Amino acid sequence: MTMPVDTMSPVVLKPLQCVTNAPADYDYGWTTPLIDNLFTDDRGRSYRLVQVEDRLHFDNQVARYGSGLHATIVKQDDLDYQVKEGWIKPTQPTEQFVYRFAVYDFQNIIDNHDDLIDLLRATEERLEEMEDPRVIFQVTRGGLGAVLKVRDVDSKLFDELDPLLKQFSSEREKDSILLAALHREARLRHEVRVLHSQK
Repeated sequence: MTMPVDTMSPVVLKPLQCVTNAPADYDYGWTTPLIDNLFTDDRGRSYRLVQVEDRLHFDNQVARYGSGLHATIVKQDDLDYQVKEGWIKPTQPTEQFVYRFAVYDFQNIIDNHDDLIDLLRATEERLEEMEDPRVIFQVTRGGLGAVLKVRDVDSKLFDELDPLLKQFSSEREKDSILLAALHREARLRHEVRVLHSQK
């Protein structure tokens, strides 16, 4: 993705993405956090980038944020304008928290490996009982799958937990790779913005 030099925002909103200062407690299950602390405002409130799985749920999620009177930006023009006017300011990439996540499919284990089901369920229970606020773990599809989301700057925690589930999964989506690319893009946009401001 090519960035116009005069674009002020460090991200380009993709479909079904928005920026909000609503806390994560407002997120429904269909909402995925992408980057925390992407912006701050003059009150010191932190804004984050999230993505929702479809249009209906996106509209519901935006309404949920609004019900708590939290600011939510859904249009690129509005985001660029707020940055340009200084109402929100991009943070340094080193101050941002990027989520890594993966989706797991346990169908093959459930159907063909009865001897591993107990170990799988024990692993799920271990992750569900974790009290680390960086970890979001959800069993999906009635136990046939799971989603792991980790807010982890150096990726060590994700790299520790991912193999625990990956060993049971016949398929694993590469969402974490896409998020890493998004973070690299944000860093590049920040560097270009700094160069442009020095002209």
